Amino acid sequence: MVERLSGEDPNFLKLGYQLHQQVLEGFVDDPIAWYELTDAVVDRLIDAHMSEKPLRVRSQLSAKALDRVIDYIHSNIDRPLGVDEVAAAAQQTWSHFPRLFRKSTGMSPYQFVIRVRLEQALGLLRDSRLPLAEVALRAGFADQSHLCRWMRRAYGASPKKLLESVRPA
Repeated sequence: MVERLSGEDPNFLKLGYQLHQQVLEGFVDDPIAWYELTDAVVDRLIDAHMSEKPLRVRSQLSAKALDRVIDYIHSNIDRPLGVDEVAAAAQQTWSHFPRLFRKSTGMSPYQFVIRVRLEQALGLLRDSRLPLAEVALRAGFADQSHLCRWMRRAYGASPKKLLESVRPA
């Protein structure tokens, strides 16, 4: 039995070696230890070979694909992003990607990009003395007005009010 074990499951391999040792020694250990060992082997066999594997949820992006998309968005936040190029980061088609992204994150790709841009803008406001127009451009907004509209929409305040709350006086 031991020579048939592949070694892919180290716990099962260890149980196999223990069982093999018991067979070689003529089952000299006490019956309770033998029962526990054989029970562990049977449980492991059932878990590994008889249980159904969890089904992959097909209506979501894989964790790796989602990580690639998020990294891509963060790396390119300062410029206009098209659905087709973000979908390519996930290795999906542009028509299928928005639905998968929404199922995976709870928001559309556009909403996610706006959220990342707003976070970027807030970080720049807090950590730098850049003019608001420069903050808007670095965060990927078309202009200062575009940033101001989104700040009011998302946070209920103008960048000036937000700036007062994030910068020490």
